[in-house]
Amino acid sequence: MVDRKGKPKKLWLKEFAKDIKSLLNKKKQIVIVSSGAIALGCEYLQINKKGLKIDKSQAVASIGQIELMDFYKKTFDKSKIKISQI
Repeated sequence: MVDRKGKPKKLWLKEFAKDIKSLLNKKKQIVIVSSGAIALGCEYLQINKKGLKIDKSQAVASIGQIELMDFYKKTFDKSKIKISQI
């Protein structure tokens, strides 16, 4: 979900959404498991990921999870795909 600099892979997700749309059109059910919450949290907070202790990384991940879902929502909305988080 993020590149080596911790930036979202926008073009990749756009293409991924198109692939998902194609599968949905074939009546497939999709579950996506992804990472990137810590990296996006670090980007949002403008902090370095290196050296984060577990308690801090969990807090950063909780912030990054919101960013991650927002990233998914904005991208998948363009393909008229409804998303949820479980």
